[in-house]
Amino acid sequence: MTYKPNITVFCCENSVYETVLSVSKHYSNIQVIKVPCSGKISSIHILKCFESGKDMVIVIACIEEACHFINGNIRVEKAVEATCNMLKELDIEDKRLQILNFAPNMEEKFRSAFEDVMLQASELGSIYKKR
Repeated sequence: MTYKPNITVFCCENSVYETVLSVSKHYSNIQVIKVPCSGKISSIHILKCFESGKDMVIVIACIEEACHFINGNIRVEKAVEATCNMLKELDIEDKRLQILNFAPNMEEKFRSAFEDVMLQASELGSIYKKR
């Protein structure tokens, strides 16, 4: 039996949000949080997800040329990088935090990337397995 990881997905409303909602309906273990801009997501938001028992956090941001809020996608990349460093210090695999960049018209690319991330999350297993 394949492990069903608990996942939070933060998604920019200007990215592939509708596709994320459609795909996530097939999974009872995924929580989708819509944000007006991915740049609003901070390390605190991400760490709170892990603290609450999530096995993986996925941040979906716009592609660089498509950000509606002047570099929000670049701000969140820096937050994700900083959070990955924190996770390493806590002896948590930084692969448990993923950032994906998509334009609204990239639904098929998103679906393919999402399947890959879900497989990776299943392989990682529970965040508590080592603890």
